[in-house]
Amino acid sequence: MTALVLKIILILLLGSVLVIMLKPNRPEIGILLSVGISTVAISFIIKSFYNPIKSLLDIYNKTTANGFNISVVIKAVIISYLTQFCADTCRDFGLSAIAEKAELTGKCAILVLSVPLINSVLKTALELTKL
Repeated sequence: MTALVLKIILILLLGSVLVIMLKPNRPEIGILLSVGISTVAISFIIKSFYNPIKSLLDIYNKTTANGFNISVVIKAVIISYLTQFCADTCRDFGLSAIAEKAELTGKCAILVLSVPLINSVLKTALELTKL
């Protein structure tokens, strides 16, 4: 894992230097390079966490009736990371209004995603109060 982190940081640092060098003369290429480098870094990160998350889900599914609760949490974390990536990229290009809309979109998506979970918790609480 340490080697992967070092590889990602090296890619990001080298990419940052290239973007800084290109930005004054060719800002359009600097923007594309910045998005491309960020996308490569995110893909390395997602690839490295896929197997641990999958094994966590497999263990959880074997020990509980369903893995719905943990899958909601994992999806919410993924949405928040992707939203943050999008918002940070927009801010890098001076688009703070769009970045705020990206963050709002992520928050709304997480709320919609969690409605069934909230519903399940409320039903359980109501059943317990009837005892």
